[in-house]
Amino acid sequence: MKRKSFVAVLTSLIMLLAIFALTGCGSDGNESSEAPAVKCYNGSFMGMVEENGVYAYKGIPYAKSPTGELRWKAPVAVDASDENYEAKEFGWTSLQTEWHSEPASIVNAKITESGEEHNSGEDCLTLNVWTSDTEDTAKPVMVYFHGGGFGWGGTSDPLYSGKYIVKEHNDVIVVSCNYRVGTMGFIDLRNVKGYTDEYKETTELGLLDCMQSLRWIKQNIEAFGGDPDNITIFGESAGGNLVSCMLVADTDGNGKADVDEEKLFNRCVAHSGSLNLTYTYEEYEANDTAGALCEAVANLRDDDELKRAEDVSMDDLLALTEDEMYKVNNDPELVNLDGSAVGDIYNMPLRGKYSDGTLSAVPADPFEALRDGAAADIDLIVGTNQDEWRYWTSEVYWEPILELDEENLMLNLGDYAEFIVEPKIQEAKDAAKAADNSEAEAAVDKLIEMQTRDLEYKDTDGGVTSRDGSEFEGKKIWAATELCNETGFRAPSVATASVHADYAAENKDTKGKTYMYYFAKESDNFPWIGACHASELSYVFHNMDETMFSGTVDENLADQMCESWVNFAKTGDPGNAEAEWTVYDTADRNTMTMDIDDDNAMKMVSDPLSEERELMEPFAYYYLK
Repeated sequence: MKRKSFVAVLTSLIMLLAIFALTGCGSDGNESSEAPAVKCYNGSFMGMVEENGVYAYKGIPYAKSPTGELRWKAPVAVDASDENYEAKEFGWTSLQTEWHSEPASIVNAKITESGEEHNSGEDCLTLNVWTSDTEDTAKPVMVYFHGGGFGWGGTSDPLYSGKYIVKEHNDVIVVSCNYRVGTMGFIDLRNVKGYTDEYKETTELGLLDCMQSLRWIKQNIEAFGGDPDNITIFGESAGGNLVSCMLVADTDGNGKADVDEEKLFNRCVAHSGSLNLTYTYEEYEANDTAGALCEAVANLRDDDELKRAEDVSMDDLLALTEDEMYKVNNDPELVNLDGSAVGDIYNMPLRGKYSDGTLSAVPADPFEALRDGAAADIDLIVGTNQDEWRYWTSEVYWEPILELDEENLMLNLGDYAEFIVEPKIQEAKDAAKAADNSEAEAAVDKLIEMQTRDLEYKDTDGGVTSRDGSEFEGKKIWAATELCNETGFRAPSVATASVHADYAAENKDTKGKTYMYYFAKESDNFPWIGACHASELSYVFHNMDETMFSGTVDENLADQMCESWVNFAKTGDPGNAEAEWTVYDTADRNTMTMDIDDDNAMKMVSDPLSEERELMEPFAYYYLK
């Protein structure tokens, strides 16, 4: 046998070391910080290895940066590229104000071209992929769209990390997507001087972003080992609305409410957010976010040509620099909003036609579109939490609720009653009155009376005082909160499930199944927070560390719920090893409950809270928020 030359041996050794480095293994067998590069349409992306061993590819652009000439324009597909990129950090959070319950508004600072540090910005259309490896193929794909009231949130929020799901179930891929929020994602600019219809889509850019992210995923996820023909979308709150809207959206511009042409996804899970969370132009007019934005710009410039909001034109808005855009959205001194900034005004996606008469993505009656089979072949899970509205007891004060002493906790409760709950009672009555439904109007008082009789909360039975000295009866606060739970969340979610299920029952050839859940696991953060809005997410993501909403996470229940969501993504059946999940229909209304008997178990219940459902059924179609 010939002996290899020294050069050949050295060459082989160098190649071996290179392969050794690329596979991420050192002499001790530990993984390195780099995951293998994945070649996508717009470049090759080198990811990183999370501390639990899961591969993560972060900050991948799915659309061109919506800046410069693309500001307030529909998302544009990325260009092809053969370049190599690092994908180890989350992309920029969409432009928003900082807020204590929205970590993405705080934790993800970037340096702008001018050298300033901002926690959020316009160049935000990125997504993240978590996978156990890139060698396996045809893995089901779970795509998450965050909440945040359409004005906040982002994928850098640690609650939304996909690494825990993938660690528990290594045969799925998890993706999370940023989209434009606030003034950049949901604003009506029609009354701004110089407006043209090329900006008509500003009322739903965040929704269009979500659909564009799914197009990128369909095109590229196979490179990560995913199955482009088995995609499940899921989202909570605003994200729950956005995935619901995608059930009925005109995704391909053919003027019809359907998903038939592009088949962007196969299954959908809507957490605590439904088709009611949409706006008409009249609601945009009432909020007048564009007017506030123009006022802030006029005050920022403070020159002879721009003295008032009415003086500000589209050209002026488009000329704002990155730093100026951040300032006008975040500085409360630039606008007369009682201490709030422009970015604190939030809107929702438009339903109905654009002002030029063309169809927007969401039909005028999205419930009717669903009833007519817009999502006939889509498997659907819809659900809500037992105490949704108690979440907003933490949103009435600038200091995080978990840092408040007992006195300020109770003051928060009084502010919550004054500024949130009391107005919602009147909104419900006004909506029933506008619909000329005296029975529904009376149902508001009936439900509050029923809940006042039945509810007992020893810590708040007596009077509660707000920070300005207004007084409220403790029990009535909770009774009215039950009304808000129904009108804002459960009634529209039940309606969504019902019309989807009814279409399947009437059309035997349809493939789309319907399931419903009711999450009742109460947080132990403090006595009356209950199973509030967003508290189920730690369980679904199997994220034991993020307890801001959930309180201490019960691992057994997290195992079951995470498994159910993964099984649904795999097969369309969300049952797990411990609980069979029955299909929902309007005859039995079978609903999967979580911890409804304080046993940390999942179990089926037929038509839970049936009396409340019957009373509040009409309110689903009044689009209460």
